[in-house]
Amino acid sequence: MSWGDYRPVFYEVRVPESKKDKENSVASVKIFFVVVAFMILAMLITWLENIVYAWFDKATLWASDTYTALMAMLPF
Repeated sequence: MSWGDYRPVFYEVRVPESKKDKENSVASVKIFFVVVAFMILAMLITWLENIVYAWFDKATLWASDTYTALMAMLPF
């Protein structure tokens, strides 16, 4: 080490990484992406559900308005 190098000595230590550690890190990354995919899927389902509910609300309002208008046209 030279005088200009201020890194601590433990930076020079190489820790061997086992195959199991690599498999565990890959598995945790896969789990992370699966969780993110489920979250996006839940957001999409909620968005579609809100669209369907809004459509049904409009449809029921239209049906009730139409029924009221038709009843008002009856002569009795």
